[in-house]
Amino acid sequence: MKNFHRMRCLLAFFLTFSAVFALAQQDAKTLFQEGKALFKQEKWAEACSKFEIITSTNSGADEVWYAIGLCKLKLYDGNGARKALDRISSNRMDLKEKLARQLKATASERLSKIPIPSINTASTNSDSAKPEPEPEKLTDDPICQANRKVIAGAITMYSMDNTVKEKLPQNIFDLLKNQNLLSKAPECPQEGTFSIYQKDANIRVVCSVHGSDDESGTQLYKSQIDMPEEVKIAQKPGIKPAVDAHKGSLRELPLAELEKQATAGSAQA
Repeated sequence: MKNFHRMRCLLAFFLTFSAVFALAQQDAKTLFQEGKALFKQEKWAEACSKFEIITSTNSGADEVWYAIGLCKLKLYDGNGARKALDRISSNRMDLKEKLARQLKATASERLSKIPIPSINTASTNSDSAKPEPEPEKLTDDPICQANRKVIAGAITMYSMDNTVKEKLPQNIFDLLKNQNLLSKAPECPQEGTFSIYQKDANIRVVCSVHGSDDESGTQLYKSQIDMPEEVKIAQKPGIKPAVDAHKGSLRELPLAELEKQATAGSAQA
């Protein structure tokens, strides 16, 4: 008799649990469809909230985290998109790779759309206009080559994480300085002006340590020899460059370490 009563209790519990689970699954399916509809209407924040409700009640399927990642990209939340990317299971590399490609494409697109006017130093009088100077030929030593990837990667990464559309973060120089790309160094005699120039995907970094025009300053980094029609995308006075005493170039920092520190920095911000 006791066994029969115990079996009835277990059966009742199983049926109740099954009903609750089925209801939760149905609610998750409904929320996912509602989120997709809002996403198509370009209501990114509302769609994201629908998807996040699903993950609050259970771990969420890979497709849910992928949808959250897409919403975060639309909301210019690169750090949130990375967190969603990390939640996609490792056996779903198709979703991981798709979201990773979109992260990279979003960063590149935003960097290329930075609206900064070009610098025009030529005289309005065509007769007095001076010919363009010969492009400076820099030595492509290994450290300089490594710094190209590091600096370009840092600028791309921080511009992606910025919440203000089509602008570099206001603390871009502090971020770079924290990565030992810009820091006070005894080799630099006085405060200088650090400038970043950009044309398409090419980046050039100049530091004028004597307060003169940037073009006559110490050129720390250049992604290619000739960069006509380039534009200045950022500048801030009072920063000394970290210079390698032997090579005369910026200190090398592995890109993997930079990505690790950048992720930690954006999480703290």
